[in-house]
Amino acid sequence: MNYEAENIFSWFEAPAYVKDLLYQAVLHWEDTPLSREYIMMALDKSNDDINVLTAAYRFFFYKQDYSMALQLALKVMEKVRSAKGLPESYKIGELFKALRENIEDYDVRMFINAYAAYAFILLKLGNIEKATEILEFLRYIDVNGEFGVPIMLDIISKPQEEEEDECEY
Repeated sequence: MNYEAENIFSWFEAPAYVKDLLYQAVLHWEDTPLSREYIMMALDKSNDDINVLTAAYRFFFYKQDYSMALQLALKVMEKVRSAKGLPESYKIGELFKALRENIEDYDVRMFINAYAAYAFILLKLGNIEKATEILEFLRYIDVNGEFGVPIMLDIISKPQEEEEDECEY
């Protein structure tokens, strides 16, 4: 295993060859087709590990492949929901309670991160109404701003004229 890969991805358990593939994607960031190939191989060999899925949805987000980023964020949410027995999103009260009560649990935090990312991706795709609905729900879970929800809500709720005024020199 590459020592750098182990250091960069030391916070999660994954086979060495998967970490190496993720590291290769980082090394070849500027070559999008090649870095994408490494990400896809890591996904293929990771057995849907939530850490690898998370790295992948972030990769695709920054490469502006929002469709793929959205699919992977949803996959993280579904995987955590299934593993932790979280209620479906339409059961808002139950889901809220489960997330608040278990907010220190690593997998639950990954779920919240993926849910916030899902909302952010929806914003990028122009679905402001649905994204705002999700962010309003998450606002009461992310009370300390650890997941970036208050910042995102502030950005989308700021009047357009105010933003334009601030950009003038």
